[in-house]
Amino acid sequence: MRILDRYIAKNFLLNFSITLSVFIFVMALANLFRLVDFFARGVSGILILKVFLYGMPFFLIFAVPMSVLAASYLLFSRMAVDSEIVAMRACGISMWQAIRMPVIVSVILTVCCVYINCDIAPRSHLARRKVVQTVKIDTPLNLLDAGRFIDDFPGYKINIGAKDGSNLDDILIYEFSQNGIQRTIRAESGSITVGESNKTINVDLYAVQIDQVISHEAGAPFKIETTTGSHYPLEIDVERLMRSGTVWKKKADLTMFEILDGLKYGLSRVMNHVLPEEESEMKAALLVEANTRMALSVSCFVFVLLGSSLGVKIHRRESSIGLALTLILVFIFYFFIMIADALVSHPEMRPYLIVWLPVLISTGIGIRLLR
Repeated sequence: MRILDRYIAKNFLLNFSITLSVFIFVMALANLFRLVDFFARGVSGILILKVFLYGMPFFLIFAVPMSVLAASYLLFSRMAVDSEIVAMRACGISMWQAIRMPVIVSVILTVCCVYINCDIAPRSHLARRKVVQTVKIDTPLNLLDAGRFIDDFPGYKINIGAKDGSNLDDILIYEFSQNGIQRTIRAESGSITVGESNKTINVDLYAVQIDQVISHEAGAPFKIETTTGSHYPLEIDVERLMRSGTVWKKKADLTMFEILDGLKYGLSRVMNHVLPEEESEMKAALLVEANTRMALSVSCFVFVLLGSSLGVKIHRRESSIGLALTLILVFIFYFFIMIADALVSHPEMRPYLIVWLPVLISTGIGIRLLR
């Protein structure tokens, strides 16, 4: 049994290494076009190399699970074609015993992927954006992005439901003074433009409701005056922030601990009442992000079950068939993640649970076929 374990582990790791190299190479090629654009702009080779290296953890997020699935399928498909599976069963060795070493490797990879997805990749993504900032790639329009509370502007806390270019939807703005929240602004839509010399961001809000706090007496309830309007212009000064090279964190830049902090903040209370429905959408976005990272990590273990079982059942020698099947299965897996992202604006549907559907389905199929 030890000889068989070493044989399977050796071939699994060999297939995994080859497929991982292939997938990383393909992803790197897709990123090459932007690097070429950097080179054309006269960016130094060191900065270009930093941009490339900081992108490697992001490649691993997707390449490792794909490689586990491909390696499992290719290994057990070849063993089935060569009648090695039949020989094992004739000796009383079950499929569960045969996949023991790949399962152990997948558990180790799952732990590594959890660390990469929850800590290394977000930090690398943020570092990459900071390098891009140093070469003046980002513009002030990139500072306002959707799906998170932006609290980096002094005196403001902003949440944008959706953003398409310079057009905004579902906007919520808290304006602060020394005594706390001074004004709450809600708008159905809006647009943003850059002021002179990138010093300001001009936000034109439409279908606006403004809740103005007119009393801040200690121990007394807030007195609020509500006004509505069809248009409300807002100017945000970003000169100091742009000059300092500050990079605003996006969801992909947040570590898991920061996401958990964001979820805790999202449940807090402001102005003596629970934050409005825009806050629940922000909570849903963070929940989807957190669950997506964990689901992608666990998929390493799940894909061993699925890949090995499909390899035995289909048993085709051609590696191209295995790679094609891998891409199809991975696309289906990630399609559920895209659905969850699209349903962030409907938190009542609990989109954070959708990312676990392919995990459960793949696990069920794998266990069923391995019997």
